[in-house]
Amino acid sequence: MQLTLLDIIIISIINAIVAYVSIYLKTKGKNLATKEDIGKITDEIEKVKNLYNRNLSEYNVRLEKFKKVQEIRIDIFERITKFKLMVLKFADLEKFKPDELPVQYELDEKISGDLSIIVRNLLAHKVFLVDCLDEIDALKKNVDIWWMKKNLGMAAAMVICDRMDDLMKKMMDYENKDSDK
Repeated sequence: MQLTLLDIIIISIINAIVAYVSIYLKTKGKNLATKEDIGKITDEIEKVKNLYNRNLSEYNVRLEKFKKVQEIRIDIFERITKFKLMVLKFADLEKFKPDELPVQYELDEKISGDLSIIVRNLLAHKVFLVDCLDEIDALKKNVDIWWMKKNLGMAAAMVICDRMDDLMKKMMDYENKDSDK
């Protein structure tokens, strides 16, 4: 069988079409695979971004809580320190002469007011001071005893100061544990 020029041209055109379609389909397949790969990579990137954002958000919440706890603890430390300084002044005032008793009464009232504020702050912020609940309860019991007697003699004042020292030590232990993390 002899091929005519027309047959050769038709076969060449068919081969060219088949080659073109074959190359087209290979390229299309590569592009589709690349598109799918890019989609998978994009999904993975989005998962990592979402995980990072969630972790960052959780960290920010913990950081804000930590800052709040530190603010509360600093406030309590300052109030306790001021209270203890007043108790020391009160100890000096126990040597008052009878005509100086109004000054002692004023100081006693000031100590009573500050002590009340300290205890209220401790109780209001117990949720942030869970590691110190025993010390807070011990301090509150001593303060309650003092309030019932309405007399802050030096012995009672020193017991209250000792309970405050216990509380401050416990709070410092908590801060040292947090700074180790």
